[in-house]
Amino acid sequence: MTKIFSLIIVGLLVALGCIVKRDPVITIVNIGNSNRLEIGRQLAIIKKYSPKIIALDFYLVPDSLDKDTILVRELETIENTVQIVGLHDLYEPDYIWDSLEVSHPKFRIANHGFVNFATEDSVLLKELPMTQSFNSKQIYCFGYVVAQNSFGVKNKFKGTGEKELKLNLDGLGKNYKLITTDELFSGKFKAQDLKDKIVIMGYLGEKEDYYYLDEEKTKRINGVEVHAAIVDELVNL
Repeated sequence: MTKIFSLIIVGLLVALGCIVKRDPVITIVNIGNSNRLEIGRQLAIIKKYSPKIIALDFYLVPDSLDKDTILVRELETIENTVQIVGLHDLYEPDYIWDSLEVSHPKFRIANHGFVNFATEDSVLLKELPMTQSFNSKQIYCFGYVVAQNSFGVKNKFKGTGEKELKLNLDGLGKNYKLITTDELFSGKFKAQDLKDKIVIMGYLGEKEDYYYLDEEKTKRINGVEVHAAIVDELVNL
């Protein structure tokens, strides 16, 4: 009864303007099946609105030669960027990784973070380590790097603080704005959805890059949404 009463009070305070509901600081741009030319054009539009940071939740591993010209040029003009790297071949006794998957070096990207999630039979585990070890170095997860290089990370996750995040997916879909490729190209979006925001570019759909949320495998989530949830919990606002 007390809990219900508290929820009613909070609802009234929000309605009366005593508590201002914070707009999401994260915007996901769904790249869909965009090729590199299209991603380069998307970046050109996004950067015009001066986002806080642009995070790329995809690899650019092979060299596509002339097709990469626009994308290379756009990335060179954006200072604050983060891209995923992949950790492979875990050496169990020492819990270190043997190899690192990175994009082609011609793509100028300021920061990187590992993208590996903990899963069990394709079911996403809600506990996520903030760091992993590779080549005697500590690598932070993609979401941590995005948060740290935009609004900053909450104190308990800094320095020698707690390094594991217990992921909360209750607000999924409410912790970010979504802009599709078509909306971006046609201008059907609000400037405030990009200006001073954390913009994560990645795939959101049913064909790939998804994880199950339950053992029965009835619910699933895209990787880019997991990143948005991680960043939302980490940012110090």
